[in-house]
Amino acid sequence: MIVQDEQEYQTKATVYADDIPSYQKRIKLYHTFRITGGRAQPPYLRYEKPLSAFNWVLDKKSIIDPIKTDDVDALPPPTKLNITSFADIKRSVAQTMATDLTKKEFDILAIVVNCSPPRYVATVEKRLQELIVVDMFKQNLTFTIWEEGIIENEGRKLLHQFREYPVILARRIGASRYNGVSLTTKFDTTIQIDPPYPQRRELQAWVTENRQILTSFTLRSTSTSGFLLSVRMDEEIVPIASIDSQQDGHTFTVEAKITFPTDLKKFYVLVCSNCGQDVRYPTIREIDCMNCDQKNLLVPRCRFDVDLTDDLGSTIGIIMDKEGEKLLSLTAEEIYKRASDPVLLLIKS
Repeated sequence: MIVQDEQEYQTKATVYADDIPSYQKRIKLYHTFRITGGRAQPPYLRYEKPLSAFNWVLDKKSIIDPIKTDDVDALPPPTKLNITSFADIKRSVAQTMATDLTKKEFDILAIVVNCSPPRYVATVEKRLQELIVVDMFKQNLTFTIWEEGIIENEGRKLLHQFREYPVILARRIGASRYNGVSLTTKFDTTIQIDPPYPQRRELQAWVTENRQILTSFTLRSTSTSGFLLSVRMDEEIVPIASIDSQQDGHTFTVEAKITFPTDLKKFYVLVCSNCGQDVRYPTIREIDCMNCDQKNLLVPRCRFDVDLTDDLGSTIGIIMDKEGEKLLSLTAEEIYKRASDPVLLLIKS
């Protein structure tokens, strides 16, 4: 637990083993208690940054007296937060050696603007859940939750609430260089949804003023397959002439006129129904696939080139799968049928 006194001086209190059930029944978040008989000890410095010069250990020899909220001794809601801005986190990661990065810890107060369902990662035999969070300076980062307890509790709630843009207070989180800079939970990370701090109200007011921007960003940061995309919230429009200067693997935004092909046969390719290998053949038939070494039927897949033009240049882009079908309002099978049937082709033209 993190506890603070009337001067908002904070320290960590720990309960061990068999004493935990007794304290779980008595301790309530953001309530006032008079605590006597706690044992002070030096903070354990190996994995975390200490809040104070000592930590408390509470056990069966300690006494916990609850103070009612209307009592004159009840403390007001907390206001002190030792949070780090996303810009400072990025600078800290850039200035830290890789071997020392695991020792870094941060507290953040941020808006959840996107949330993916949990998924299983076979390589580490664990589940993860990803969030996209934004601070009040419109800086956004991906936040990966690895702890099963958080996924089942706060993660489940956020999956249902993220379209309302809740504010979270995440304590003792780590950072990594995955996808530039991203946030990650650690073994003792805690996440609170809509904590009762005045700073939360400031963020909620910002959400109210910028809901249209947040809604647009939520859509831009979600792929058609449901995965979250690493895009900047304050992303600027990149001229086509400057595309070559963009880093490989990074996403960016262009505004351009799109010119589509005139031949319907250029809106699809035929691929192996098992492995997806495309082939240079005009009609559906069964083939011996040279990629997966199996006999399979060819199926159509939506894929086509478009010309993109702005005031400073032009380039060729590729549109495929669901995005292409959405633009054409046709499935890949319907595109193939129209392109193969002279009557339908005549009607279309």
